[in-house]
Amino acid sequence: MEKTPVQGRKAVWLMVIISIALFFLVYLGYNFIIPRAQMDVKVIYHEGVMGNMNVAITLSNSGTVAISNLNISVNMNDEEGKEVGDKQIFYSSIPSGGKRTINMNFSGDQNLDHTIMVEISFSAKGKEYTRNWILEEDGGYMNAAFERTVKDWFP
Repeated sequence: MEKTPVQGRKAVWLMVIISIALFFLVYLGYNFIIPRAQMDVKVIYHEGVMGNMNVAITLSNSGTVAISNLNISVNMNDEEGKEVGDKQIFYSSIPSGGKRTINMNFSGDQNLDHTIMVEISFSAKGKEYTRNWILEEDGGYMNAAFERTVKDWFP
């Protein structure tokens, strides 16, 4: 049975230490050093009993810079084009790592398909961002969800 020479074991440990240090530096760079504006938006739609509908929106600032002047508008229509609900919310600032949760309750006909339109706009380091998304609930599903991210490196 052959034994690994001492220099070979030192080389293996040196490679392990260099790999761990490199991973740690990449992690620190991504999370703290390289500036980025990143807003994660998660929308969950749920139909309850007796025509009650709930839309829960979670906004997460996963970037390294603060987000300001956040304006979110949610509009919900049924398949006949009738507006079931509309809500607009403004946040002056969300710090890096901050979260906001919005819960909205609407009433309507559960037998109809619904469309949820989400419009979000915000500022980060003087740069403006605007996005529009549409979630279409069809086929009689009582639950639907989607997640979207707005990301910009070096804002």
